[in-house]
Amino acid sequence: MWRSLNGGQSWTNLGPATGGDKQWFTIDNTTSTGHGFQYQCWSTGGNNYGGRQFSRSIDGGFTWLNPIFIPNSPAWGTPDVNTFGHLFIGGVNLNTGQIFLRSLDQCKGRGRYTNF
Repeated sequence: MWRSLNGGQSWTNLGPATGGDKQWFTIDNTTSTGHGFQYQCWSTGGNNYGGRQFSRSIDGGFTWLNPIFIPNSPAWGTPDVNTFGHLFIGGVNLNTGQIFLRSLDQCKGRGRYTNF
């Protein structure tokens, strides 16, 4: 994980962000209890973590949760946080066609998800 504080003129390495192939990131910018949390998920292809596809940081990207499984292994999942701080991952299971997941643990990506 790298950060620039001057519009990309220079970069600072914050630390390893784990992850696999084609990571997607989002940051909770709401006033929820997850304000500032960073979330990442990545493709099922090229996965270095035995199928685990999701991680989060609660300290500005300095450390990251050991990757966890996302139910139904969505390919090309894209995370987003709504105005209430609920974490969503939009993706598709290539075998079943199921799409969209939402975290159930106050939507902070702690590993409990539901499909809808």
